[in-house]
Amino acid sequence: DLELGAEFQILASSVTIQQAQLRLGYAFYQNHDFRLDAAIYGGYDCVNFRGLVEPEFRATKLLTVNTYTFISYSLPFETGGKFNTVGQVRSGLGIAF
Repeated sequence: DLELGAEFQILASSVTIQQAQLRLGYAFYQNHDFRLDAAIYGGYDCVNFRGLVEPEFRATKLLTVNTYTFISYSLPFETGGKFNTVGQVRSGLGIAF
């Protein structure tokens, strides 16, 4: 399955958008309520005023029809400053509608 999406990272204490990104992903394994996919994000970091490109691998497990949990690994590249990137492991809960 090919998917296209948008994502915003918001700082909760000030309701300020930190990053805005578009996502292009492909699910290369899917079985009932479990899925593995790869994606690439492209966007803008509003805090550091830089472009951002970020490849990601993600495992997603449905909890209910509209909720899911995930764990992912990504490697962000920013377009400004010196080259310094560190892989990121993220996990969380989500709502799909």
